[in-house]
Amino acid sequence: MNNQSECEFCGGKKATVINTYKHYWVYCTNCGNIVRRRKKTYLLEFIPKSIFLKLPKGKTLFSMLNRNKDKDAFYDYYLGDNQGQGIVRRTKWEGELESLTKELSRFDISLQNKRVLDISGGPGFLVQDLKNICKEAVVTEYSQVAVDRMKDLLKVNAVKFDYDTDKIGKVVNGKFDIVLIRASINFCLDIRKMLVSLKNILHQDSIVYVSFTPPTLGACLRWQFDDYTYHILYNPETLARLFAEEGLVAFAKYEMARYHYLRGRHLRFLPLMIPYQIINSAKNCNRELMQKCLVMIFRKNPSAAW
Repeated sequence: MNNQSECEFCGGKKATVINTYKHYWVYCTNCGNIVRRRKKTYLLEFIPKSIFLKLPKGKTLFSMLNRNKDKDAFYDYYLGDNQGQGIVRRTKWEGELESLTKELSRFDISLQNKRVLDISGGPGFLVQDLKNICKEAVVTEYSQVAVDRMKDLLKVNAVKFDYDTDKIGKVVNGKFDIVLIRASINFCLDIRKMLVSLKNILHQDSIVYVSFTPPTLGACLRWQFDDYTYHILYNPETLARLFAEEGLVAFAKYEMARYHYLRGRHLRFLPLMIPYQIINSAKNCNRELMQKCLVMIFRKNPSAAW
């Protein structure tokens, strides 16, 4: 794996390659951003599926160690047979609106009577709640299947948007007071291009709320068995600079959550995960074994009167 190519964010030419089961993660030692490169072959994919099926949880093991669905099918399960209107309280999305409202209230930001855009906000439960208090709420998702299900089952305003192929200013109409980019900007390969389009649907003092995973060894290790996962782990300083170049000024930054990369992983999987921790333990990178979630809030061309 070549680690001498020029960093797209700072131009640096020194990098450390973090080696995990399905991916190489190229860590720029100058700016600290990490870019993921998926491996062409996996270490144990030569083992026949029939062998795995003889083992406890063999089907899960086979899926972890072999090549799976690409991104086009990744979120097609949203709002499947066991989900739909009225059962949000039994899912991991329970309490989204309450949590977000509490967060924004710290900065005297209200969602009431605002035009709100939730980018890559599937499965749409937040926008389903928001439409009761906002002037208008729109959600995007890159899977057309997910978009159609949100429209049919949740009766929300949903549109298809893919960071890599679409311009957000072309798929939604009008300007928005608040834009939410929750846990999805790590999938955006070209933030500069996205922001150029985004600023066209913002007006003076519009708010952009961004939650994201910063670059740590723990984040690389936690998602090493997922075929489709974060493209880039962005350093908050890099995000602040890129947004500022397009007139979006950061006025808040805080940590929402952190947990060890092994949290929630079954003990039977540890023999597959610990070795990659060991071989990367001396690498010149951010060696924290924690998965983190940071939040940054930006304002477009803030007026003196705000």
